[in-house]
Amino acid sequence: MDENKISIIIPAYNAEKYIERAVNSVKNQDYDDWEIIIVENGSTDNTFKICESFLPDSRIKLFRSEKGVSNARNLGIDNASGKWVLFLDADDWLCNEALSVFWDSVNNLNVDIASARYDHNKIDVSRNVIVEYDDVNKYLIECLLNPTQKCDVKAVLFNKQFLIDNNISFNNKLTYAEDSVFLIGVIACNPKVVDIEKKVYHSFVNMNSTVRTANTGVENKYSKAIYEIKKLLKNTDGEIKNAVEIFVLNQLLVILVNDIFRNNNFFGALKRTKILCLKSPYKEAIKKAKIKNIDFTKKIVFLLLKNRLYFLVGIIIMIRRIQNLNRYKKDKE
Repeated sequence: MDENKISIIIPAYNAEKYIERAVNSVKNQDYDDWEIIIVENGSTDNTFKICESFLPDSRIKLFRSEKGVSNARNLGIDNASGKWVLFLDADDWLCNEALSVFWDSVNNLNVDIASARYDHNKIDVSRNVIVEYDDVNKYLIECLLNPTQKCDVKAVLFNKQFLIDNNISFNNKLTYAEDSVFLIGVIACNPKVVDIEKKVYHSFVNMNSTVRTANTGVENKYSKAIYEIKKLLKNTDGEIKNAVEIFVLNQLLVILVNDIFRNNNFFGALKRTKILCLKSPYKEAIKKAKIKNIDFTKKIVFLLLKNRLYFLVGIIIMIRRIQNLNRYKKDKE
């Protein structure tokens, strides 16, 4: 593996509208020791043909995998020649200094993960503060408590050799929250972590994404990911165990926003919410999670769930869906 090279892996499924923007965001970096590995996986549009047009650039490689983002990412990891691996969704893009920010945080340091920020985070993007974690459990708890911001693979640089040594790959049997399972699996292997308080990645709000067009009944698919994470962390207790329960509550919110209150009328959604909150693992999380020190807005929703005030939960969820739609419209402008 090339010690200085960063391999950017881009799974591409029906990405004809966006893939060129993602690729150009890498080509415009001020750090130039990189390669792009595009893995087209079952597209029904012109994605593969568009990707072929990039191949005159020898730094760009194109592969095909079976359908599924996990299959695509695993194939990308296998074919990466760089010491460092960075995942980029085909409809997202990197900020211009992303790779140099990452390189500055790992160069000459014994690091396995470098995490940064993407624009869902409310931060001062001009900062570039690097925090080294002496205790990886602190990083684990942060990820579990903020899964929509930190418990995925966006804006996270991975040491490929660490993934190989610990036999870590994406679980292709999962179709939801596979990012979270992957990251928690890495953290469970006790990596050395640095966290960079700087935005390096833009996450496009694609209302046609798998998560936001979830079909009815996806709670069972989310549950599979949740049980995988609980299995990885089964020997933990105390603060970590509570963080896992809060992670479950956050996944419940995702289901409510992108499935239940999207695919049902309001009162039908309330009925399904009541049913879901009586099922495992959500029932246990509602009962057990201690929510004193979490974000105020989420604390309110979780308190309402604990007290079975589903009508008020529904109002908040509908407001959240309107906010997501407005963000999508803004991104399209």
